[in-house]
Amino acid sequence: MYLDPKTNKEKIDAAMQLLLEETTTVTKFEKIRILIKGINPKLDKTLESCSKGIKTLKRLQAGDVIELTATNLPEQTEEQKKRKKALLFLISSWKNLRAEVARVQKLFNEQAKEGKVTTQEQLATTGKLISTSKGPFGLITALAVLIVGVGAALAYLNYSAVSITIKNQGCSPITPVVELPVPIPGIKLPTETINSGGQAVASVPPFTVNVDGTRRGLVVISAFKFNMEYNFGGNTNLIFDNQSLVGKNTTINLGSSKTHELILSCSK
Repeated sequence: MYLDPKTNKEKIDAAMQLLLEETTTVTKFEKIRILIKGINPKLDKTLESCSKGIKTLKRLQAGDVIELTATNLPEQTEEQKKRKKALLFLISSWKNLRAEVARVQKLFNEQAKEGKVTTQEQLATTGKLISTSKGPFGLITALAVLIVGVGAALAYLNYSAVSITIKNQGCSPITPVVELPVPIPGIKLPTETINSGGQAVASVPPFTVNVDGTRRGLVVISAFKFNMEYNFGGNTNLIFDNQSLVGKNTTINLGSSKTHELILSCSK
């Protein structure tokens, strides 16, 4: 689900108020989850971490209220040690969630100052929210926003989609984007994690993409007025149709063939 920036901003602001309190409860956390789930993939990921921490802690303590501090917490018995460990994990996850919400809140505040938001500006903000992702996950999210942006720009054209087979050769699992920011007919992205040795297929419009791989550890993917950055490790090679994209500028015409291959190859 993609809501307009004003609605999302209101949800983010309300969630931040709850996150700034010194205690929480399962009920309060569920309110936070309802408010911000689906706005941004990284938020969803931190929500899951907090949910795991709260469930573990609730099994080890009585009462509904959870104090978000481990100061002077006893750890003399095995049970107390387990509780402190679980609380420390929750506190860490809570801080990560608060920081992520603050980052998203800042972007929406910046956007709100500019007045009315166009469709392209909505897409640009969504791109900012997830373009800082690194590693294999970052590639899928970067491609998602770029494809959706270009797809929105070309929605009036009845293009026949081309397929890109994404292969993982020795890299960390590639996690797909949780949800596209704007639904575009004809665009299909992987929904399952691509483990090392695995592969998945994406369907996209046959547009032309420019890839700047001249900066170490960074690839800038652009098409029309949309740009996305993908940060990757120095031991990763990106190979598109048997051609490395690292260390040079490459122009890719997706319409040159109905099928393409993108390989992420990682060396130890």
